[in-house]
Amino acid sequence: MDQTRAAGNLIQPREWRWTAAVAAAAFLLLSPGIFWGLPFGKTVVGADRILAGDVPYRDFWTMYAPGQFYLCAALFRVLGRELWIQAAAVVLIRALTAGALYRLTRRLEAPRPVAICVSLLFVSSQWTTAPEVNSYAPALLFLLIAIERVIAYLQDDHRPSLLIAGALLGLAAWFKHDIAAYVGLAMTLTFCTARRAAREAQAAPCLSPLSAITRLAGAAAVVFLPAAAFIAWNAGGAAWHNLFVFPATDFRAVRAESYAPLLPDWDVLGRWAADWRNLYLARAAVRHLGTWILCNAPQYVFVVGLGVLLTRWRSFHSARRAVVVLLLALLPPFWLAAHVQQNTHPYSMAVFSLCLGVVAWGALARAARARRLLRGSLLAVAAIYAVGLTSEAGVQVYRMAHDSPGGRYLDLPCTRGVRVAEEDYNVYQPIVDFIRRHVPQEERIYVGLRRHDATVITNMRFYYLTQRRNCCRYDELHPGVTDRTDVQREIIAAIEEHGVRCVVLWDFGWAESVLEEIKARNAAGVAGAGSTLLDEYIAANFESLAEYGEYILMWRKDSPRPPAPPPF
Repeated sequence: MDQTRAAGNLIQPREWRWTAAVAAAAFLLLSPGIFWGLPFGKTVVGADRILAGDVPYRDFWTMYAPGQFYLCAALFRVLGRELWIQAAAVVLIRALTAGALYRLTRRLEAPRPVAICVSLLFVSSQWTTAPEVNSYAPALLFLLIAIERVIAYLQDDHRPSLLIAGALLGLAAWFKHDIAAYVGLAMTLTFCTARRAAREAQAAPCLSPLSAITRLAGAAAVVFLPAAAFIAWNAGGAAWHNLFVFPATDFRAVRAESYAPLLPDWDVLGRWAADWRNLYLARAAVRHLGTWILCNAPQYVFVVGLGVLLTRWRSFHSARRAVVVLLLALLPPFWLAAHVQQNTHPYSMAVFSLCLGVVAWGALARAARARRLLRGSLLAVAAIYAVGLTSEAGVQVYRMAHDSPGGRYLDLPCTRGVRVAEEDYNVYQPIVDFIRRHVPQEERIYVGLRRHDATVITNMRFYYLTQRRNCCRYDELHPGVTDRTDVQREIIAAIEEHGVRCVVLWDFGWAESVLEEIKARNAAGVAGAGSTLLDEYIAANFESLAEYGEYILMWRKDSPRPPAPPPF
């Protein structure tokens, strides 16, 4: 199929029907997770704060772009404050992403069955229980459509597509400014090479690099700058520090993840092989193997793709050269970012790698001699990639299937229709009932950790389940932030200012030796980290009422003590 014909087919009603069908299939595939489990709470709590009049960065600490909080707040304002509403919105966004990926791969001349398989494979990797509005899902949707529009420009010189792509880049930056910048840089590099490629091939002229970049950046600025101005006006220096300074400095010291080596850790796989019935070892092995594949596969794709581009530069059509340059240019910045944190970046690299695979699949249609062998090799690589992409989703599916028979409905205002595992029910229901009964609506609470000097993770669910606000700016307790002496003084001052009587602490069961190692690492990387000030204050001013699993329910010592809740 030539590029003009491929582009023309995309506007046909039949292609739009197939796009809708792929999106609908993706929605059905992801929907079972909507009504199972409780979301982490980062976005839900942020949305509650916005609805109460708070502004991100100024009134509550976060290192994430503001779009996810305002989107969730809008959903709650318009449709009601139910967890399943925002969960269904996430599933819908991911389903639309599947449709966008289908259209992108079709524009890259993928046969329809290949495009459908690629789209549904990727969206399967996003399967999860208790989905929560986040920064990645909306940003990826906008970026995939923007990439498809830029390719439309490269293939048929459709110049309005640049304005559409720029506007979508601006929207993506509302949610995840870093990856929007990566994609914008890759597009810039592509425009610089596209003009030269067109001249060498004596193809139809395209815009100069400066003109193309100006159109793209101008449209992005029109969309992005109003939101940026609002945040800058209201949050100023706090926004700059949280969004740019902290991720580039202290975050790297406390949360940088080691990149997967060229060979998997055979010890992890060997321990499972020696005790293959052990579900804990099985999950660890599957997750390790999945991460190893997701981190390593893009490296080989990039090297092979770059080699093919350089050796066959003159045999490629000018538009095809530009498309391959774009897809290759997208990989390095995400690869570098994945060396700091591997939560979403390997999945972005997977999208671009799969798109390069689609281009290779189409190119092999013209290589009659080795087509069968090469396509077989490509399918083998895709199968390995599929294992990496779906490993974490497989663990999520297994856990839901395992826990579902004993699942129970939480009897709380915002959890209508949502079931949780019995062990979670036995923690959240009694603690939330107690707080709602003994802490008035306008009174603040604090949810923290047994050891704030070795901060690892936090649980924000109690805030949105009880509908009681946090007394301080720090809903998410982040290493390098809330383990610092100055921040702990701020939290203590907030507890005193608001007369907090009820505190919930999480003792998540890690060995003391591990926590000491974390404390030492964070203290070495961030000035003032490793402080015990807040732990000492809580021990001196609060006493335990009851313990449920890993959670300690505490009450202020100098306040009349309510009856301890019964065991659950």
